[in-house]
Amino acid sequence: MIIDTLNITHFGRFHQASLRLSPGINVVYGENEAGKSTLHQFIQAMLFGVERLRGKASRKDEYARFQPWEQGKNYEGSMVIEHEGEMYRLTRNFYKEDEYFRVEQLRTGEGNITSRRSDGPSCRWFKSDEFQEYIEYRSA
Repeated sequence: MIIDTLNITHFGRFHQASLRLSPGINVVYGENEAGKSTLHQFIQAMLFGVERLRGKASRKDEYARFQPWEQGKNYEGSMVIEHEGEMYRLTRNFYKEDEYFRVEQLRTGEGNITSRRSDGPSCRWFKSDEFQEYIEYRSA
Protein backbone atom coordinates (compact mmCIF):
# COMPACT_ATOMS: atom_id res chain seq x y z
CA MET A 1 0.00 0.00 0.00
CA ILE A 2 1.29 3.45 -0.98
CA ILE A 3 -0.31 6.64 0.30
CA ASP A 4 -0.67 9.09 -2.60
CA THR A 5 -2.76 12.01 -1.31
CA LEU A 6 -4.17 13.21 2.02
CA ASN A 7 -7.27 15.42 1.94
CA ILE A 8 -8.13 16.78 5.37
CA THR A 9 -11.57 18.38 5.41
CA HIS A 10 -11.50 19.09 9.17
CA PHE A 11 -9.20 17.33 11.62
CA GLY A 12 -7.58 19.11 14.54
CA ARG A 13 -5.94 22.33 13.38
CA PHE A 14 -6.33 21.45 9.66
CA HIS A 15 -9.18 22.82 7.55
CA GLN A 16 -9.44 22.05 3.82
CA ALA A 17 -5.81 20.93 3.62
CA SER A 18 -4.37 18.65 0.96
CA LEU A 19 -0.96 16.99 0.79
CA ARG A 20 0.34 15.00 -2.17
CA LEU A 21 3.11 12.60 -1.18
CA SER A 22 6.05 11.78 -3.44
CA PRO A 23 7.10 8.24 -4.28
CA GLY A 24 9.58 6.86 -1.76
CA ILE A 25 10.27 8.29 1.65
CA ASN A 26 8.58 11.55 2.66
CA VAL A 27 9.82 13.66 5.55
CA VAL A 28 7.37 15.97 7.29
CA TYR A 29 9.04 18.60 9.44
CA GLY A 30 8.18 21.92 11.03
CA GLU A 31 8.19 24.02 14.16
CA ASN A 32 6.43 22.96 17.34
CA GLU A 33 2.64 23.10 16.93
CA ALA A 34 2.95 23.06 13.12
CA GLY A 35 0.71 19.97 12.88
CA LYS A 36 3.19 17.10 12.48
CA SER A 37 1.53 14.98 15.18
CA THR A 38 -1.91 15.87 13.84
CA LEU A 39 -0.90 14.72 10.36
CA HIS A 40 0.46 11.47 11.79
CA GLN A 41 -2.76 10.91 13.75
CA PHE A 42 -4.87 11.72 10.68
CA ILE A 43 -3.20 8.93 8.68
CA GLN A 44 -3.70 6.48 11.54
CA ALA A 45 -7.31 7.61 12.02
CA MET A 46 -8.07 7.24 8.31
CA LEU A 47 -6.83 3.66 8.34
CA PHE A 48 -8.23 2.50 11.70
CA GLY A 49 -10.73 5.05 13.00
CA VAL A 50 -10.62 7.05 16.21
CA GLU A 51 -11.58 5.36 19.45
CA ARG A 52 -14.01 7.31 21.61
CA LEU A 53 -13.65 6.56 25.32
CA ARG A 54 -16.47 6.89 27.84
CA GLY A 55 -16.98 9.01 30.93
CA LYS A 56 -14.22 11.27 32.25
CA ALA A 57 -11.63 9.56 30.03
CA SER A 58 -13.41 10.90 26.93
CA ARG A 59 -12.30 14.47 27.73
CA LYS A 60 -8.68 13.68 26.83
CA ASP A 61 -9.00 10.80 24.37
CA GLU A 62 -7.81 10.90 20.74
CA TYR A 63 -11.34 11.65 19.53
CA ALA A 64 -11.58 14.83 21.62
CA ARG A 65 -7.95 15.81 21.00
CA PHE A 66 -8.32 15.96 17.22
CA GLN A 67 -11.86 17.32 16.89
CA PRO A 68 -11.83 20.33 14.55
CA TRP A 69 -10.70 23.53 16.22
CA GLU A 70 -13.55 25.30 14.44
CA GLN A 71 -16.57 23.90 16.26
CA GLY A 72 -19.52 22.81 14.16
CA LYS A 73 -17.35 21.78 11.23
CA ASN A 74 -17.28 18.31 9.71
CA TYR A 75 -14.80 15.95 11.38
CA GLU A 76 -13.66 14.06 8.28
CA GLY A 77 -11.18 13.53 5.50
CA SER A 78 -10.04 11.23 2.72
CA MET A 79 -6.88 9.72 1.35
CA VAL A 80 -5.95 8.18 -1.98
CA ILE A 81 -3.84 5.05 -1.85
CA GLU A 82 -2.38 2.65 -4.36
CA HIS A 83 -2.67 -1.05 -3.63
CA GLU A 84 -1.54 -3.78 -6.05
CA GLY A 85 -1.67 -1.36 -9.00
CA GLU A 86 -5.19 -0.06 -8.24
CA MET A 87 -6.03 3.37 -6.86
CA TYR A 88 -8.56 3.70 -4.03
CA ARG A 89 -10.10 6.60 -2.16
CA LEU A 90 -10.69 6.04 1.55
CA THR A 91 -13.18 8.49 3.04
CA ARG A 92 -14.02 8.65 6.71
CA ASN A 93 -16.36 10.75 8.83
CA PHE A 94 -15.22 10.59 12.45
CA TYR A 95 -18.27 12.16 14.15
CA LYS A 96 -19.77 9.51 16.41
CA GLU A 97 -23.34 10.48 15.40
CA ASP A 98 -22.64 10.00 11.68
CA GLU A 99 -19.49 7.88 11.48
CA TYR A 100 -18.77 6.00 8.28
CA PHE A 101 -15.87 4.56 6.31
CA ARG A 102 -16.01 4.35 2.52
CA VAL A 103 -13.62 2.59 0.15
CA GLU A 104 -13.95 3.48 -3.52
CA GLN A 105 -11.94 1.99 -6.37
CA LEU A 106 -11.13 5.00 -8.57
CA ARG A 107 -10.88 3.13 -11.89
CA THR A 108 -14.36 1.58 -11.65
CA GLY A 109 -16.08 3.93 -9.20
CA GLU A 110 -17.22 0.92 -7.19
CA GLY A 111 -17.33 1.47 -3.49
CA ASN A 112 -18.83 0.40 -0.25
CA ILE A 113 -19.69 2.16 2.99
CA THR A 114 -19.19 0.55 6.35
CA SER A 115 -21.06 1.99 9.30
CA ARG A 116 -19.48 2.00 12.72
CA ARG A 117 -19.37 -1.33 14.51
CA SER A 118 -18.25 -1.90 18.07
CA ASP A 119 -14.68 -2.58 16.90
CA GLY A 120 -14.73 0.22 14.35
CA PRO A 121 -14.27 -0.05 10.58
CA SER A 122 -10.68 -0.29 9.48
CA CYS A 123 -8.50 -0.59 6.43
CA ARG A 124 -8.10 -4.14 5.16
CA TRP A 125 -4.57 -3.55 3.83
CA PHE A 126 -2.99 -2.67 7.13
CA LYS A 127 -3.11 -4.00 10.67
CA SER A 128 -3.00 -1.36 13.38
CA ASP A 129 -0.07 -3.05 15.15
CA GLU A 130 1.96 -2.84 11.91
CA PHE A 131 1.29 0.88 11.46
CA GLN A 132 4.23 2.04 13.58
CA GLU A 133 6.60 -0.16 11.54
CA TYR A 134 5.78 1.83 8.39
CA ILE A 135 5.33 5.32 9.81
CA GLU A 136 8.17 6.60 11.95
CA TYR A 137 7.42 9.60 14.09
CA ARG A 138 10.02 11.63 15.91
CA SER A 139 9.72 14.97 17.61
CA ALA A 140 12.75 17.23 17.35
